[in-house]
Amino acid sequence: MSEIKLDETMIDELFEVIIKSCEENNIEIIGPNDMKDDGGKIGYEADHQLNIIHELGSNVYSFNFGPAGNTNYKLTRNNAIAEIGAALIGVSRGYNLQFVSLVVPRKAVEIANQVLKDKIFIRYIVNYMPMSDCLAERWDILIKKVSQNV
Repeated sequence: MSEIKLDETMIDELFEVIIKSCEENNIEIIGPNDMKDDGGKIGYEADHQLNIIHELGSNVYSFNFGPAGNTNYKLTRNNAIAEIGAALIGVSRGYNLQFVSLVVPRKAVEIANQVLKDKIFIRYIVNYMPMSDCLAERWDILIKKVSQNV
């Protein structure tokens, strides 16, 4: 098996669609701009979690508005990225957004990393998926609604 590396192209594409969606919809990204060691938790520091999952070795992606929300399966890479942009607009509903630092696991993962750019946190994980018996990569985003925009 070849060495698994952080998919920097996907990370860049996600940052681009997040920034573009926020700018085009007058959504301000509110700080802080620092990472926490323990990270945020849905329902406490964050209101919503968005993620994209990709089984390595396939061209199929899924988008999840979670943790127990709707999942769209069998998407292309571009469609999955577009779902992130659309979800941000839906989540915002007149509020500005804060992107929350996530817990970065140290066990049972091949790769675990968190990337910060322009007050936006994206966690990238590669781990084993027992239900499909394969490795999957996942990009997670935690969001908190903050001050209402006018």
